[in-house]
Order: sequence, then C-alpha cells, then structure tokens
Amino acid sequence: MLERIAAILEAVDIGPATASDIARRTELSVSTVHRLALLMADFEFLRRDSDGRFRKGGRFFRSALENTALPILTELRDLAQESSQLSVRRGDERLCVASAEGTQILRAALPVGSRLPLSHGSSGRLLARDDNAWDEVHLSFRAIRHPATASSS
Repeated sequence: MLERIAAILEAVDIGPATASDIARRTELSVSTVHRLALLMADFEFLRRDSDGRFRKGGRFFRSALENTALPILTELRDLAQESSQLSVRRGDERLCVASAEGTQILRAALPVGSRLPLSHGSSGRLLARDDNAWDEVHLSFRAIRHPATASSS
C-alpha cells in the first residue's frame, strides 16, 4: 500500500494529473489510483481540482509554524468558544496562515490565505506595534484560561 501511495505522489510531482494520467505513470489500475487518490485527498496529501486533476495537497505546503499553531488555535477556540487565527505580517498587511473556526452559529471567520490591512482587527494592530504588545497578549490569554485571577492583575 505504501509503495502505491509513494508512486502516486511521485506521479503528481511532475504536475497535476487525472487518475488515468497517474495510472499510466505508475502502472497501477485506474480504479486503484482513483480510490487511493481520493483517500489521500481526505488527508490533504493530495488536492483534487475542479477539473478532476490531482496535485500535491496542503499537507506538503504548510510551514512548521502552522503545524505547531493548529493544536494551540484549536485549544484557544475551545476555551474561548470563538474562532482563532494565526496571522503573520507581510508588509503593511496581515496574512492568515492558520485558523480554527468557531463552532457557534454566528461566528467570525477568516479563511487561511486572507490578507487584511494591519489597521483592521486586533491582530493587525498587534502586528503593527513595536512596544510591549506581547504583554497584552499574555494577559489576554491568561484571562481566557483563568478568568477569576486575570481581573485582579
């Protein structure tokens, strides 16, 4: 099984390919390629385009920062019961690189890849600051984790 998956990944290294293209490149049957490629897409090893072609998925392109941030963002989302995002500064903008969307019916959502001016939103203003803004972030996290003790600080 692992050999077949590795062969499929090598086949899409050349470029986006249909299940038939991958089958020709790997000498696997089209049905085997299609079944495995769909499973690989479920786990973000592959991505399927709207035209049915497969290419390498997001799992190969996320940074170590994003992979590290996702469990933390998920925990923060669960504690705060609100969406949480990680943004990085890109010039005069902030770029959302990871997100854990809230579970409430009414929620703020910022999809990964979204770019906003630094002047929009608290994370943009935080990224624009040079002073001790991280102390404020620490106090905010403390307030979420320990609401009773944070107000006395």
